[in-house]
Amino acid sequence: MGAGVYTETLRGHFIRKQIRVGIEEVWSSGQKELRIIDSLEPAISSHKLLFDINMLEHDILSTQKYPAATRQSYQLFWQLTKLTRDRQSLAHDDRLDCIAQGVQYLRSCLAIDAEKEIAKKKQQQLEDYQKNPYGVWSNSFTNQARKKFSQGSALSRFK
Repeated sequence: MGAGVYTETLRGHFIRKQIRVGIEEVWSSGQKELRIIDSLEPAISSHKLLFDINMLEHDILSTQKYPAATRQSYQLFWQLTKLTRDRQSLAHDDRLDCIAQGVQYLRSCLAIDAEKEIAKKKQQQLEDYQKNPYGVWSNSFTNQARKKFSQGSALSRFK
């Protein structure tokens, strides 16, 4: 909406504080509700979006400054549960939009196929087992027993 004005203001603030960061503007088009749903739905339906309990507490506590009648509309989970595909379905969608932008930015990490990763892990376990078939039994008891037997033959201990 500001055509880069906010970015330049933020960049000036970082320069004055001698903070070296990159600033990347995100330009979006189309209906906001559809964009948010399209970004969040794959992550939520595949159970890849997690929230820390501290974030939930902060979300509730940070809205205490608003009037009690409208306080909930500023909370992330209220926005998430009230979102529909209808235009202007939310009075406030700021927190939900931020989460959607973060998920969209990290979508390559979320795109990892779980089945492929499981197969890769099983293959690695098989290769480890083939290198050391008794490695699964390796613990402090068997390691001590192995050391005793490797110190000499079993018959030499009875002499």
